[in-house]
Amino acid sequence: MNGAKPVKTPLPDTLQLKILNGDPMDDPHLYRQVIGSLQYACLTRPDIAYVVNKLCKYMSNPTTTHWQSYKRVLLYFKEIVNQGLFFFPSSTI
Repeated sequence: MNGAKPVKTPLPDTLQLKILNGDPMDDPHLYRQVIGSLQYACLTRPDIAYVVNKLCKYMSNPTTTHWQSYKRVLLYFKEIVNQGLFFFPSSTI
């Protein structure tokens, strides 16, 4: 995915994820692993929490459409890699 173009949003507005979208994945264990990694990333990137919640719903029966949605989240990370919240120490709380 190094040559892929970054995207501005983690999921398109028009995408409707459903249980039977796409073909069943050959290795659902891989999907579970990568979604688990995204859950961990939610601790520092709350902007992906909604998308990860949506993708978690299909962990028992992931399809190729769900996998493509995961890849789009990675492209979103590519776009926002240099963005974040910075907290500076201050004497007043």
